Amino acid sequence: MARKLQWLGLCCFLLFAGCNAPLKDERTMDLLGGEDKDVIIEATRWKQKIKVSVDSKETVTVRIFLEKNLAAAESAIAEMKDSEAILASEKNATQIKLEAAIPAHEAVVIRVRNTTGKSTIATVKTTN
Repeated sequence: MARKLQWLGLCCFLLFAGCNAPLKDERTMDLLGGEDKDVIIEATRWKQKIKVSVDSKETVTVRIFLEKNLAAAESAIAEMKDSEAILASEKNATQIKLEAAIPAHEAVVIRVRNTTGKSTIATVKTTN
C-alpha cells in the first residue's frame, strides 16, 4: 500500500511539474517602413507575468494586448488613444522592455510596428 502511494505521488509530481513550463520565445522579424507584425503567445492554464524585450536598428512601437481584445486594441491604436485593452506599450524606441500580467486561458498579442520609413530587423524575446 505504501509503495502504491509513493508511485501515485511521483506520478502527480511529474504531471504538475510539466504543466507550467517556462515561456521562452525568440523571433526575428523583417519590418518594412510603417509595417506591423504580431507575435501571438498561446494561452496557458495559469495566470502569468510576461516580459517582452525588443531590439531594433530603427525605432519601433510595441503594444501588448489580449487576443480577445483585438478589435478594441486596434481601434485605440488607430485613434491614438489610451485604452484598457492595451496592457503595456512603448513608442518610438530602438530598445524596449515591457511587462504585462496575463490572465489564465488568454492568448496574448505582441504587436511590433516599424515607426520609420526604412526597413529594419527586430528581435522579439518573450519570457515569463
